[in-house]
Amino acid sequence: MWSDSCGLVVSWTLSLHDSSVTLGPLEVAVAADDLIEMEGVVQEVYPGGTFLVETETGHKVVAHLAGKLRRYRIRVVLGDKVTVGVSPYDLGKGRITFRHK
Repeated sequence: MWSDSCGLVVSWTLSLHDSSVTLGPLEVAVAADDLIEMEGVVQEVYPGGTFLVETETGHKVVAHLAGKLRRYRIRVVLGDKVTVGVSPYDLGKGRITFRHK
């Protein structure tokens, strides 16, 4: 097992044909830059700045407005084309980071 000052803990799993040995849990800290960005269209508007966005690939993502969009009062309405940042761990939730014109 290996650890660094950022809290990253890595351990390994060794596999020998039909048996495997686990040497510990795998914990990885994900930075905010590790989001998967997708473009989509707002399908539904929920209260509290939450939206249902259908991406170009057909996935549906429940997304909330990013802080800068709230701060500068960027309005997002039904039918707007937006960019959504989705976490690689939960592809069903995301953050709207840009509204296209």
